[in-house]
Amino acid sequence: MVRISLSSMPERLPISVFVIALNEADRIGRTLASVADWADEVIVIDSGSTDGTCDIARAAGARVISHDWPGYGQQKIFGEQQCRNRWLLNLDADEVVSPALADSIRSFINGDTTGIGAAAFRWQMVHWRDPKPRRLAPSHRFVRPL
Repeated sequence: MVRISLSSMPERLPISVFVIALNEADRIGRTLASVADWADEVIVIDSGSTDGTCDIARAAGARVISHDWPGYGQQKIFGEQQCRNRWLLNLDADEVVSPALADSIRSFINGDTTGIGAAAFRWQMVHWRDPKPRRLAPSHRFVRPL
């Protein structure tokens, strides 16, 4: 029998992760797995998937909310309104949070964020069948207001 010490498990951060989805069954599992161990809340806002996206999301522990597509901005606002935490992270269904980014988010949230108005992070493209970015994969640096 294997015993897991809860004290050795990483604490869940007071952050809500939400994903807007439509027919993302081939990729959403990796996205949800990348946040499952540290995010307090994971929500999938589904716009009518017919490919098993909702079943995969529920099996990964996400709360699934069906909401007809009103447009990108409106769907994103709807997703934000469903979250219970002060900190929010909106991911696309094909984005994966690396362990290094998860550690950075943990350090940021656990630190003193008084007076900080934005956060910056690097995004790097990973083909959905690859375990890591290709050698010259495109990357972008995003700055998001807090």
